[in-house]
Amino acid sequence: MKHDFQGRTRRPLFSLLTMIGLMLSTFANAETCERGMGHGNAPWVGAWTASPAYAQGEFNDQTVRMVISPRSDGQVFRVGFSNRFGERPVTFSSVWVGKQQYAATLVAGSNCRLTFHGAQSLTLPAGMEAFSDPVKMPMRAFENLLVSMHVAGESGPATRHELAQQYSYVAPAEAGDQSAEEVGDRFTRRVESYFFVHAIEAADPSGRAAAIVTQAAAHATRPGYPTRLAESDRK
Repeated sequence: MKHDFQGRTRRPLFSLLTMIGLMLSTFANAETCERGMGHGNAPWVGAWTASPAYAQGEFNDQTVRMVISPRSDGQVFRVGFSNRFGERPVTFSSVWVGKQQYAATLVAGSNCRLTFHGAQSLTLPAGMEAFSDPVKMPMRAFENLLVSMHVAGESGPATRHELAQQYSYVAPAEAGDQSAEEVGDRFTRRVESYFFVHAIEAADPSGRAAAIVTQAAAHATRPGYPTRLAESDRK
């Protein structure tokens, strides 16, 4: 009886500790970024781009997690989304960006929700593109980011850049919103194209945009065409 009593008390204690851990993780996540940050008069500089080429493949109530390797550093950046070749409006009910640990798994506490004019969702009509609100989060050149989008309902043909030469990840259809999940176990499908995401731009408060672009070009291959197919990173 004593052993049974101890077993019953340990389980609630374990559950309590787990709940506290989740709360602390939430607080840590809230401190990793600041959304809707203004960038003053600082110009936007391209940190990464992949030109949309056509639309193919469809998503239905599922989450797409794109692996992005920025070509320059930044403290404030924004993410561009495209439905340029879509045949119907596409809605992202939730969009997050964070730092990759490996494959589809994020560094704990790094995932940050993106907003669009203050809203948590984005609907892009066919043929349209849009940038997120600025987000303040340290971004390092060639340190991968994961951009996660939950596609609400059916997307229709998805705008894509085909030859990413970089594995990204997709959760199963009708699996619901997984965009805030840090662990990547539910992203069971690998893809070699960039879907919907077409650019990351960093604010350049120094105004030395040309220097940044020159530095990025000196150390990078053509965006979207790295020298090897990467499973999780390009370090």
